[in-house]
Amino acid sequence: MTEGVDVRNETQVETRGVKKKETPQGPENRPVLILNPGHGNEPFILGTAIGREVSKKFAQAGLEQPILVQPLLYGERQIRILLEENPNDASQIYYDEEYGKLLQRIIFGSGDFPTHLKQVKNHYDEVDKMLQQRFGVESGSFTARSLATNEEFLISPKNIIGTIDAGSRVTVRTPHRYFAFPMLLSELLNRAIEHPELGFSETDMRQVAARMLKVEAAYSQVFVPWVNPFSFEHADNLEDQPEVVGGRSRIYTPPMKSEIPKTSGVLKNKGVYVMFSGTNSAVEANKILVEALRKAGIDVYSPLEHVEGAIKMPPEIMSDENIIAILGRSGWGTIWQGEQLEIPWFAAPYQEGDDPEIYFNNLTIEALGLGKIINGGITAEELTRLASDLSPGLRGLNRQINRKFGTNDGIDFISKEIFRDLIRK
Repeated sequence: MTEGVDVRNETQVETRGVKKKETPQGPENRPVLILNPGHGNEPFILGTAIGREVSKKFAQAGLEQPILVQPLLYGERQIRILLEENPNDASQIYYDEEYGKLLQRIIFGSGDFPTHLKQVKNHYDEVDKMLQQRFGVESGSFTARSLATNEEFLISPKNIIGTIDAGSRVTVRTPHRYFAFPMLLSELLNRAIEHPELGFSETDMRQVAARMLKVEAAYSQVFVPWVNPFSFEHADNLEDQPEVVGGRSRIYTPPMKSEIPKTSGVLKNKGVYVMFSGTNSAVEANKILVEALRKAGIDVYSPLEHVEGAIKMPPEIMSDENIIAILGRSGWGTIWQGEQLEIPWFAAPYQEGDDPEIYFNNLTIEALGLGKIINGGITAEELTRLASDLSPGLRGLNRQINRKFGTNDGIDFISKEIFRDLIRK
């Protein structure tokens, strides 16, 4: 990584569909970055955040600014979240409904990972073929709608300059492909094979892992956070984590979120932030804990309507200095925020049939002191004490990350790397 790159010199290098900015153009003639997320909210949030910052770096360098095109996987919910997350950049973001329909054939959505493996195994070839037909340079134009106006446009695949994959199972074949996620799928499946107690089909895992290795070999760059699902094995020295896994090199990064400053003045009392997801049993266990916290006089805040007894607040409340802990399933989107804010995470135990990533996430949470796994059998007093005990370790981890990378902002770190790689090519 080279700081202080003279962008004016680098922009002389030609890239497919990118040219010096002259006059504003409509989206039909702009360079395009395809965003290719996996299941859940965080992948499309993450892919959009990285793509947004890459796009801005083109504009800052005097180059034509790419638009971002992503699949619409979750209808109005996804549109609402994208608008909330990108209030000043909606005009750069487009969603493709047909793209979303194609990916639905292999998206994990039922809470049943064994079924998802069979989906990927059985439908991969047809989804891959249809994606290449939609985005191949010989295919003519495809349609996408503006996030800002909902207006539909025809866009030429010839303007695609690259893809950013965030946990996706299949990729769009372009010359420049980038991956950013807590782990590669081949790595996850090969590690899950070592744990037959999780109950997944070894045959299905091996077949899907072998296919993913071929997909992953074609990435221009792979970004994995330094603190990731498998960091528990290197808790004594994170520097020992391998730089090549399954024959695929990687670039380690800070937490894959923009830096989040602490805020104050909104919450008057100490409280816990709750983000439920996962299987029904995990949700029920957490409801019991929420009730125990409330009875002990600890306020509970959540952006979700269905958390009984919680005070409804937007996700931004997580940064308030009076939030002492985060409670929920161990998904990285919120873990990264807690890590940056130095707030301990109290996660539900892994539930049978769930994504095996959650199993490994829980191991890393405890091994690195990010939080603790609880099943509802903890008192409010114990939670408060544990939160106080864990916070100093989180502060130390943040300092360690900053020393290594010079920043705790993973989005800026990754987008700089992708921008530099794209214009060099």
